[in-house]
Amino acid sequence: MTSDLSAIRFRAARPEDRAAILALPTRFEGEYVPYFLDAWLAERPVRLWVAEAEGHVAAFAHLTWTAPGEAWLHAMRVGVAYEGRGLGTAFTRWQLEQAWAAGARVVRLITEERNVAIHRIMERLGVPLLARWRIAEGMPLAPLAEALGPGPEEARPVAPSEAASLLPGPAAAGERTAAGEEADLVAVDGSPWELRSLDAGVLEEAARAGRLFRAGEAAAAALLGEDEEAGAARAAAGAAPDPAGGPRLPLLRRLEGGEVGRRRLLRGLVRFLRARGTERWAVSLPEEQAAWLERLLPTWEPGWPGEEGGWIRMRVYGRAREASA
Repeated sequence: MTSDLSAIRFRAARPEDRAAILALPTRFEGEYVPYFLDAWLAERPVRLWVAEAEGHVAAFAHLTWTAPGEAWLHAMRVGVAYEGRGLGTAFTRWQLEQAWAAGARVVRLITEERNVAIHRIMERLGVPLLARWRIAEGMPLAPLAEALGPGPEEARPVAPSEAASLLPGPAAAGERTAAGEEADLVAVDGSPWELRSLDAGVLEEAARAGRLFRAGEAAAAALLGEDEEAGAARAAAGAAPDPAGGPRLPLLRRLEGGEVGRRRLLRGLVRFLRARGTERWAVSLPEEQAAWLERLLPTWEPGWPGEEGGWIRMRVYGRAREASA
């Protein structure tokens, strides 16, 4: 087995790579790739890539678009036998080049705090930390309602014409790349694991779908969506689906406001969701917003059999096109 990176070839994945991709031994826990693999292989143009060593798949990764011009790198797996050789760094550099060539103006990714290998790759490639993030899936509403306690509740739908006024600041026209500074990002509607720029268009679309709420005169605001992957990915992993939440869960994508406004709004949202037969939701929020919610509900019972309840701490990295080498 070669250790020479010059012998590694990066290319688009082909349908005949399917078995090798699924069989590649990696250190990733809770693998979700099998559920999405066939759809990725069917994409045109192909955005699933492999690193090939002596005719064998040594690594793979996928690129998606979360918004026009915004590329998202994810699902990179390096085979255990190929670790420690610089393959992850070389492969990521190649992925960045492919994203630029495809018209990306910014490329981002999210990874767990404990994924030291990816943090090191980002440092080597000069890709700055944009934000710290937290994700929770399968959070039950009952203990949240209990933690909120009794009090006023309000979750008033926002009209599309009002939506832009709820932006926390100027719409994100570019990246803020100071280390540790939170960019104006939001989870996409459909997945807590993929982010895009937060702008007026996102809020207006959510308002038209009845997923943007406020309490009082903009004292607090919440942006909802759906976690379309939750049930299906867990079913693919062998876990039983959530009978209360079904294949999709409501997804809390933003929670603006002060202490009193947030509590008032969340009480209203709990009532709103329960009226629709929902007892769990997913959460994908920037550090400050998630930390506030975590103080209310530090942990909870597993959302699905065989899983632990709790928060997943993440880091978001990204680089704009003009900053690329």
